Amino acid sequence: MITNSVSCCRVLKHPDTDSIKYAYIIYLDASEFSSILQEIFQDNQITSYILTDNGKIVASNNPSLLSASLDEEKLDFLYNKGDSLKKRAHTNYHTTTLRNGWLQVTEIPDSYIMQNTHILIKSILLTILISLPLTILVVVLISKNLTRRIKTLSRAMETLQLDASDTNMKALVPQDRAPETFDEIDKLGITFEKMQHSLNDNLQSILELSLTEERLKYQLLQSQINPHFLYNILGSIQTCQSLGKLDIANQMLTNLTRFYRMTLRKSEDLISIRDELTIAQLYLEMEKLCHNDNLTWEINMEDGIDNFLICKFTLQPFLENSIMHGLSQKTPEVHISIDLSYGDDTVIIVITDNGIGMAKEQLLELQKTLDEKIVNYEKHFGIGNVNKRISNPYFGNGRISVESCLYEGTSITIEFDQMEKYDEECNDCR
Repeated sequence: MITNSVSCCRVLKHPDTDSIKYAYIIYLDASEFSSILQEIFQDNQITSYILTDNGKIVASNNPSLLSASLDEEKLDFLYNKGDSLKKRAHTNYHTTTLRNGWLQVTEIPDSYIMQNTHILIKSILLTILISLPLTILVVVLISKNLTRRIKTLSRAMETLQLDASDTNMKALVPQDRAPETFDEIDKLGITFEKMQHSLNDNLQSILELSLTEERLKYQLLQSQINPHFLYNILGSIQTCQSLGKLDIANQMLTNLTRFYRMTLRKSEDLISIRDELTIAQLYLEMEKLCHNDNLTWEINMEDGIDNFLICKFTLQPFLENSIMHGLSQKTPEVHISIDLSYGDDTVIIVITDNGIGMAKEQLLELQKTLDEKIVNYEKHFGIGNVNKRISNPYFGNGRISVESCLYEGTSITIEFDQMEKYDEECNDCR
C-alpha cells in the first residue's frame, strides 16, 4: 500500500469488443506534487492545495497543511458553492474541480490584493507624474511651433500687398527641408507664395491698364476744353471784326497764337503751376482786349508754390466764367483775384471776382454738379470738366468748392495734392 501519494489510472479498451487491452497507474508522491505547487505559488501569502472529497489536503504549497482536514462548514462552502470564485470573511477562494472530483483550491487574502493594488496605483501615479510633464512639454513645443507658423502665415495674408518683398515669404516656405517632408502648413505656405506672385503680376497689369485708362479719360476731357475755349475766343474776335475793331482782333489773334504755342509746347497732362499761370494770363490779356478797362486781375502766391504740378487748363474755365457771367449792367467792371497758398500737403487756389454772382438756385445746381462730378455739355461744362479731371487720384485727388452771393461776387476754391516733377522710373507723380 502506497501512502502519501496521488494515483492516476488510465485504461485502454478495444473499440469493437470493449475488452480491456491494458491499463496503467501512475503514483505521484504528495510531497512532489506539493513542490510543484510551491514553484507555481512562491508568494507565501497565497495558499494553494489539493482537497479530496472527504476534506483532506493531499498536496499544498504550504507544507504545514499537508494531511490536514478541513472542517465540515468550510468543506461544504468549497464544494457546494457553484461559482469557481468565492469569498469568505476576508479571503478569496478560487476552486477548480478535477476529473476525479477533488478540488484545487487557491486562497488569496484581501490584504494581498489590496497590497498589489496599491503597488499598481503607485506605479500608475509614478508613470503619470513622470510622463505628464514630458507630455505637456512636447505638446507645448509642438503647439508653439504650429502657432508660430500659423501666425506667420496669417500675418503674411493680412499684410498682403502689391510688390511685397520675397523675403517675407522665406518664413513660410522651408528652405532646409526636402519637398517630400513638407506638411499641410508648408504646402499652404507654398500655395500662398505662388498666389502672391500671381496677384503681383495680375495687379501690376491691372494697375498699368487702369493708369492708361485714366490718362485716356483725362486726355479726352482735356481735348474737349480746347474746342470750347477756341469757340468762345473766335466768337470774341468775330465780334471785334464786325465792330470794326480790327487792331484789337489782330492783337487777339496774335495772343491766341502765343496761347496755343504755349499749350502745345506743354504736351504733358501735368504742368507746373508757373506755366499754368502763364497760360491764364495770356487768356486774360485776350479777354481784356475785348473789354477795354472793364477787366483787371491780380495774382498772389506764396514762395515756391509755382514749382508744384497742376492739371493743364485748370484755371482758364473759371476765369472765363468770372468774365462772361460776372460782367453785367450792375457790375460793369470785374476784378479777378488769384491767390495761391499752401495747405496740409496740398495746394490751395482761390479765384475771387466781384461780378454779379449767382442766385441761390443756380449756386445749388453748380454745387451738385461738383459734388457728383457731372460733366454736362449744356451747363457748366468747363467747370464740370476741370472738376472731373482734377478729382482723379492720379492727377491730384482734388476738390472744388463754390461760394457766391447775387450782386456780391463769386469765390472758387481749388485744393489738390502737392505733386512734384514726374518720375518716369516709378511711373508716378510724387
